[in-house]
Amino acid sequence: MSSLAPVLMLLALFVWIGVSPRSSDRWVWLWLLLLIVVVIVLDYTGMIPGTGSH
Repeated sequence: MSSLAPVLMLLALFVWIGVSPRSSDRWVWLWLLLLIVVVIVLDYTGMIPGTGSH
């Protein structure tokens, strides 16, 4: 599961660049990227049950 994390982050980044959101929508994308980063960190540290990388 952890191996998909970098792929998802790159995909989100490419979507963010490809869509080129307006300034009003940029905050939404920033929050989504922040949420993805938090999920990646929790997954990497094993805080999410059943998805730990250990």
